[in-house]
Amino acid sequence: MAKREKWIDSKGRDVPAEYVPAYLKRRDRFVRKFRARTEKTSAALVALHAELQEAFPAYIDRAAASYDVQVGGEKGNVELLSFDGLTKLVRRNHDSLAFDERLGFARESIDKAMQTLCRGANPGVLPIIRRAWMADRDGNLRRSRVLDLLTLDISDPDFRKGQELIRESMATSSSKYYYALYVRDDRDSPWRNVPLNMSTL
Repeated sequence: MAKREKWIDSKGRDVPAEYVPAYLKRRDRFVRKFRARTEKTSAALVALHAELQEAFPAYIDRAAASYDVQVGGEKGNVELLSFDGLTKLVRRNHDSLAFDERLGFARESIDKAMQTLCRGANPGVLPIIRRAWMADRDGNLRRSRVLDLLTLDISDPDFRKGQELIRESMATSSSKYYYALYVRDDRDSPWRNVPLNMSTL
């Protein structure tokens, strides 16, 4: 490996090699080594994901055609099992929900219903309703808390109207597919996920 005559520091300045401490040179080599390997591995994962995105639905179409069935769209979770039952390839679909302006109308209607609820009827549901409208640090509502309002059985007409407006305001903002591979040693053993995310190792 050729020696570097000049080194660029974190402020963009050229530093002659003889002025860079040996410790910093060793650290630099160590970090660059794993940067190269990590980028190579990341590129391989991107390529694998792209291949699965194309190959998985193509396989499903061929499998359906063998039974003279036409599959409408790609949605849905699918599991493919190897012949020996020891390997499982899984595709999962995740839809991201978003709310439109009607969620604001729903809140107005539900807030109106709370005036009745606060006078003694169904006091146990008040914390659930209040939590639904609490924004996080970024100013966004928690989707799960808003959806909790749909599980409440409250006969108040304004509350029912608010629930209906929540349902009408929901729309799928994006849809993503996730792939995972599971293996097991024998048919009596539990499935083990083959990790592709370093944070899960």
